[in-house]
Amino acid sequence: MGSSLQSASDRRPPAAEPLDGTGRTARVDMQARILIVEDEVMIAWMIESLLEEMGFDTIEIAASDDDAFAAVARERPALIVSDINLGCGLDGIAVAERINADGVVPVLFVSGYADDKARLRIETQFAAASLLRKPIDHSLLRGAVMAALSGPARH
Repeated sequence: MGSSLQSASDRRPPAAEPLDGTGRTARVDMQARILIVEDEVMIAWMIESLLEEMGFDTIEIAASDDDAFAAVARERPALIVSDINLGCGLDGIAVAERINADGVVPVLFVSGYADDKARLRIETQFAAASLLRKPIDHSLLRGAVMAALSGPARH
């Protein structure tokens, strides 16, 4: 299907910086706005902390589908980091699908419970997405975020 969907067990730890395909280090806008969609507050804070350690400081947390849509209405993110199972309302895949209906935003899914059906939905809906399993490996998160933000222009 051409998807780059990978789980943590499928990947080796990434290099310190992503390459742009020419062997040069790709540039990443460290002011890029990142939206975390996660219903478990401790996990959301942990992801936020990891992103801050990477140097990002424009991060917003949404605990539900409605919170995510409100955040996107205020300002479109450069990247969405979303749990798949949000507890109530739409799941993270449906939230990302709806947000991407108005223009493509790279998505990084995180889940402790992703099954084959969820993986297939992600592969079908997103040309390039990553899936990281919880607990989240710091180096895998870093690599996936940097790769998503350094990818070709998507708008």
